[in-house]
Amino acid sequence: PSEVNFTQWGTPLEQARCVLFYFGGMPTSAEEPSLHSAMVGKDVYAERGIHLVCVDKPGFGQSKFAYRFSIRRDWPRIVGSVADQLKIPTYGVLGISNGGPYVMACLTHSDRALRNRVRAGGMIVGTSDVWASGYFSIRNPTCFMEGLYNSLPVYATGPLNA
Repeated sequence: PSEVNFTQWGTPLEQARCVLFYFGGMPTSAEEPSLHSAMVGKDVYAERGIHLVCVDKPGFGQSKFAYRFSIRRDWPRIVGSVADQLKIPTYGVLGISNGGPYVMACLTHSDRALRNRVRAGGMIVGTSDVWASGYFSIRNPTCFMEGLYNSLPVYATGPLNA
């Protein structure tokens, strides 16, 4: 994905115990993980054997703005493309705040092969962002509960380091 910027943090990919795609809150960029380590004075990802990949959302950081971008439809494909570029077959996803809908999209995407690449997922304070994910509309407010229900399954097929 030439129009998408991403950064890599932590343990080098070939030495990592697990690979994790991180989706930050709003309005952050792929440079956010540097703040995580700066706050504690050490590389928190390398210390845990994690290779962290952080992708700029369309229109943020160095990624090109995308008209008609849909979190549910497009984000899992973007993440899959970055994973392909880096030759990462499976990975975990983690989102904080506004990153929550991006995690939900990866875990519940309609493309089974793409969805099955995600070994584990986590959200930190992400449920309030169901609005942004497209799971809720004013015309059909019952979709809110359906969206929450659909976001619950975590398609983990084994430990991240398997």
